[in-house]
Amino acid sequence: MREVITISLLTISSVIGVIVLVNSIFPSVYQVSASVSSISATLNEKIRTNIDIIFVIGDNSTNTVSLWIKNIGSSKISSKSIEMSDLFIYNTSIYKRIPYNTGTRPYWIYTIENDDGDGYWDRGETINVTAYLDFDLHGDYNVVFILYNGASDKDTFSVG
Repeated sequence: MREVITISLLTISSVIGVIVLVNSIFPSVYQVSASVSSISATLNEKIRTNIDIIFVIGDNSTNTVSLWIKNIGSSKISSKSIEMSDLFIYNTSIYKRIPYNTGTRPYWIYTIENDDGDGYWDRGETINVTAYLDFDLHGDYNVVFILYNGASDKDTFSVG
């Protein structure tokens, strides 16, 4: 009889121990699974997003820089996402982040040159970015355009 009670108590304790263990490990496994899924989705989006600066020209009479950037990735990019992008122009003596459309120099605006009318920057479409600067352009510069998710391209240009 004592053996039966002892075995019953050990069985009940083992079951309770397993339940406690499962309840403490399962949430952690679920959180890790959710984190891995989120990182995977972010990386997938970044891999599918790619751009190429195809031409840059600076105008020292108006202190503007125009860039033509082609979407060579497989994802569509919304207007809101384009507006969250960063534009940097720099050389050995100046380094500027140019904000989107503040209306006060420096700022940049864009148009989709060959838009199909859906309001997205689709694969194969080109945007024209015009940056209105608050400094004189003379010499060699680098320009970097960085999308909302970190995909970027850079190029160089000269202004005489």
